[in-house]
Amino acid sequence: MRKLWIIGVAAAIFGVLFFMEFYTSLRFPVTKYVPMGLPPLPVAERNYDFFKDGEKVGSYIFRVEEVRDYEGQPAYFTSSLTSVVSDDTVIELETIYIFSVKLNPLEYRLNATIGEEHQSIACVFDGWNVYASTEMEGSRVEREMELPVDTVLIDTNMVGHWDFFFKSFDPGVGKRVGFTMFVPQALNTASMELIVDKGTKMLTINGVDYECQVVRVSKLDLTFYLHNEDVLKLEESNQNIAIVFSSG
Repeated sequence: MRKLWIIGVAAAIFGVLFFMEFYTSLRFPVTKYVPMGLPPLPVAERNYDFFKDGEKVGSYIFRVEEVRDYEGQPAYFTSSLTSVVSDDTVIELETIYIFSVKLNPLEYRLNATIGEEHQSIACVFDGWNVYASTEMEGSRVEREMELPVDTVLIDTNMVGHWDFFFKSFDPGVGKRVGFTMFVPQALNTASMELIVDKGTKMLTINGVDYECQVVRVSKLDLTFYLHNEDVLKLEESNQNIAIVFSSG
């Protein structure tokens, strides 16, 4: 009898989970990410504060350096710098990211210093083929991959990458959007879905109120707050990280 009771409870739980998934799929219909191209990006710098457990531990800066030709096509040349001190460990991440006006990745480079350890990543793209390499502590790993069309290069906590991504299409309100993400630090791809809330949320930064669109990427435990297509805040609740716009 006890075994039947346990099976009945398990079936009820799975039934509820199925219903919730079905309800979510109805409320947030899935569409495929289709890039529409980027709006003109001005040469500019945006600054963010980096928080861990509610305490400011560093900063994140990304810059659109210039727009010029890259192997016969117009391209954006961008860079970023993350500087964080966590548990007395200094973390610095410097990147160079070059992409087309359609946000197709062309070249990506990262130099990371975590305490005394150093790591570098280089990715060069030929259409949707990527030639990637990473070096760490004297060892080198190389990989060549063919990416699905319209794959987006995003390093998870690089706000600039997400900002460009959200500017490249209109997700619509109350929608789920499926996309493929290439993560350079993992040298691999992942299938992702984002959900756009139907309502907005007020966000106060430095005494200024912003009405924000809320976008969630559940697999990564990330929540974004967008105002006029600009990412004002990234939250990662699992690690209690927040990256908040400060100026630019």
